[in-house]
Amino acid sequence: MKFLTRLLIALFLLGNLLMMGAVSMHVIRTPATFVFVPKSQLTLIETYVDTRNWTATDLKSHPALVQRLAQEGKQDALSHVTAANASSWNLDSSPVTPIRKDTGPTEPRAKSIFDVEGKN
Repeated sequence: MKFLTRLLIALFLLGNLLMMGAVSMHVIRTPATFVFVPKSQLTLIETYVDTRNWTATDLKSHPALVQRLAQEGKQDALSHVTAANASSWNLDSSPVTPIRKDTGPTEPRAKSIFDVEGKN
C-alpha cells in the first residue's frame, strides 16, 4: 500500500511538470531538429508544431508563433520555408501586440527597504 501511494504521488508530480512544460513552451519540429521557444502566455495553443511541410500560407496562419520566433531570434528555425516566402515575415500585420519595455512609471519611485546604496 505504501508503494502504491508513493507511485501515485510520483505520477501526479510528473504529470504536473509535464503540464507546466506544455503550457509554457513551444516545441517546434523542423526537418533537422527540435526548437524550444518560451511562450508569451501560458496556454496549450501551439504547444507542438510540426513545420517540416510548411508553406507561406502556414506562416500567415500562425502569426503569433512566427512573431515569437522572431522575438527570440530563432527565425532560422523556419529557414526551410522557401526564400520566396520571406515577405510573409512581415510582423507588423500580426494580431499579437509586442511587449514594450518603456511603459514604466514616469515619476521617480519611493525608496523601499530593498534598495541597496550605490545600486540603481
